[in-house]
Amino acid sequence: MNSEGLIIPYIHALNKTDESIKQLIIDILHKIKEEQPDRFSEKVEMIVEQLEPIK
Repeated sequence: MNSEGLIIPYIHALNKTDESIKQLIIDILHKIKEEQPDRFSEKVEMIVEQLEPIK
């Protein structure tokens, strides 16, 4: 999350995971956002918005 250059590859990798793993990662990202909103709120939202929807 601190490395801007890795966010897009991270999103692409998440989109290739199965739905249960993707949901787990989304839950972790939301937890990070709750604990440190000033640092990670925008990044978490950007990542989650760019993920393919879970079916």
